[in-house]
Amino acid sequence: MTPITIKISGQEKGLKFNKFANVELYKVIFENPFANPEMGELLDKCNEILQSNQILFYRTLIYAGIVGNDYATGKFKPSVTIEEISELVGNMSEDEFAEFFQSVWYSFFDAMGANLEHVKQLADEDLEKKK
Repeated sequence: MTPITIKISGQEKGLKFNKFANVELYKVIFENPFANPEMGELLDKCNEILQSNQILFYRTLIYAGIVGNDYATGKFKPSVTIEEISELVGNMSEDEFAEFFQSVWYSFFDAMGANLEHVKQLADEDLEKKK
């Protein structure tokens, strides 16, 4: 999967979904940084949050991905705040939101070991129809 980047405050930030990112997700999703959920449990919780507030979920996922990349590249503090991500996500147009988050979602699934190529193709086709 192609690395995902996002521009925040004029700087490109990479997203990497790894164990560092998982801890950030677990802090929000399970309210426990030491959670060790099964894949099904994690996906159920993600879906629960998605159904409740899609933007909140993606904000959390982006932040976790940036933290995962920061820590993997030797930084010991996140290079962005959750507030910066909230501002960015909250102000995206619908087209920006749909296009960017589709790539974030599939990158996350690939990192979790759940490559959903067929589902991705269907989503790509759906996105093309909306354009």
